[in-house]
Amino acid sequence: MALLEIITVGVIGRFLYKSRKESLKEKAEEERRKAILCKLADDIVEDEEERRTATSCEFSDDISEYEFGLMVCKAGRDIKRLETLYASGTIVYGTVRSQSMLSTWSFQIDFNDYGHITGSYWITSENNDSTIPLHIAKNISESIFSYPKCRGELFKYAPREEKTEADKEIENYDYNGQFESTSEEYKNRETSDDVEQNEAIEKERTKQEQERTKREKQRYEYQERREKREEAKNTKIVIGVILLTFLLTGVFFYLGERENIEHKRNNDIQVFTSAENLEKKNFEEVKEMLSSAGFKNIKFIKDEDLVLGVFAKDGEVEKVTINGNSEFSANDWFPSDAKVKITYHTYK
Repeated sequence: MALLEIITVGVIGRFLYKSRKESLKEKAEEERRKAILCKLADDIVEDEEERRTATSCEFSDDISEYEFGLMVCKAGRDIKRLETLYASGTIVYGTVRSQSMLSTWSFQIDFNDYGHITGSYWITSENNDSTIPLHIAKNISESIFSYPKCRGELFKYAPREEKTEADKEIENYDYNGQFESTSEEYKNRETSDDVEQNEAIEKERTKQEQERTKREKQRYEYQERREKREEAKNTKIVIGVILLTFLLTGVFFYLGERENIEHKRNNDIQVFTSAENLEKKNFEEVKEMLSSAGFKNIKFIKDEDLVLGVFAKDGEVEKVTINGNSEFSANDWFPSDAKVKITYHTYK
């Protein structure tokens, strides 16, 4: 039975080792594929960023470069630590004094959305912990979204020496959608071309948002499918191990029982204890135990080695052999006529 148990443990261990090795191999392969996908995604993002920045924006939309500069001036009006803030084309440059007032750091905000100014922006900052660039970017984006309704208010931020008569007339905007000036040019500013342009920008923004949502959904579905496959595979491995364990247990139980049935058919005797456990007991007690088990051919052997009886007692069993076997274990089988020899200590 001991050999069968060792074989069982070995088979199960080999199965688990193989399953673990395959699992680690597949996990490594999955990590490699994931790294490739991430690298591909980074390359796509990098290529897309290059394509965006390479697209020239010449303020061909409704918002002029001068009006964009006014939006920038308006966005930074309430930031005390802001030292410089200006626009060069569609890029906003800013310098901020640190909180300790001992140094400065700079940032850039790019509003070039593939040749158009849509309110989208990309921030590059030397101080990623500060929210000042984001605050300015949001203020400018809000002005872009509210254009042309905010147009009259923007001219409040124009330098005095650069104002024209037309600019002064626009400053009279009452912020309720009406000009105080009677000029028809400014009353009819929001023409059908403006509406079409705004609709086109909104449509493009919606399209980009839908594409981002689609990519996120695909990424989520891929992750979900991968987790389900992994879970199903682990479940199969556990079920396989359990079934194999039950199968091997049943086989070894059958083999063990078949052996026991064969011994019982031959009227063999099964010992219920080991030879080691019989040592140091009284020889009469040991004889009674073995007789109860069925052994009849029992013989005593005196070992007259005691002088004082300090290390062993008189009648204490030194060893027991059955058919010459002095190292038998519990549940071992022996023939019914097996010779039992009980050697015990006694005085000289």
